[in-house]
Amino acid sequence: MKLNYTIKVETTRPNHPNVTIAHDVEGEGETRLQTFCSAVGQIAKEFPQSKGHSIIGVKSEAGKSIVIK
Repeated sequence: MKLNYTIKVETTRPNHPNVTIAHDVEGEGETRLQTFCSAVGQIAKEFPQSKGHSIIGVKSEAGKSIVIK
């Protein structure tokens, strides 16, 4: 199964304004949870928290927001 997600990433850097960008990512897996983890994993790899990036929102292709706690 493949599902599309829109994932918002906020970048924080000292002495610069915060930047928020939405990325369209296709997750792949046998279940919805696996597709979600696949999509978030792809973004986390490309935008690591150690470099000032934070995932601040995820929306499924159905338009429903997913709460990250």
